[in-house]
Amino acid sequence: MFRFVLIMLVLLVAGCGHHGNMASRGDGELVGVVVDLGLTADMDNAEMSQRQLVADFMRRDLISRLRHLGYEVDSFEQRGDFVSGRGQSLLAVKIEHYRPGSKSAQMTVGFGAGSTGLYISYSIIDETGSTLVSATDGVGSSRDWSSSCRVLNERLVKVLGSVLAMPN
Repeated sequence: MFRFVLIMLVLLVAGCGHHGNMASRGDGELVGVVVDLGLTADMDNAEMSQRQLVADFMRRDLISRLRHLGYEVDSFEQRGDFVSGRGQSLLAVKIEHYRPGSKSAQMTVGFGAGSTGLYISYSIIDETGSTLVSATDGVGSSRDWSSSCRVLNERLVKVLGSVLAMPN
């Protein structure tokens, strides 16, 4: 009986430990967020409004995730609104490509037909204005566009946490 209790206690303690894949805590660190629509001159109104919807959702979801982790978050409309030297880092995201997918194709054909695709570029800029990270990421989903946003935002928060946690 003692062995059983000891094994259960070890498993409980091991299961409650810190997991390496979690995003780090913000501890009140100041972070600005900007999501650029990535509009081009050849886009029609429908494409522009779809990108606006995606960008608004990504911005709200990113801010929510970052605040949940303890970051102080400001939202900027444009990257140029960020002013370095104020003790604040910036997460700048740009939508490079968005494919809205087709619900009817997903329902009738299945097997990934009509899937949504969202591809972004992003930069993390420190309080001095230096770029710490500049990368691209993307995801396809047979679910919906908001699922793609959530997956990318989860990845962005993890990258941001690990970059800001590195000693200078």
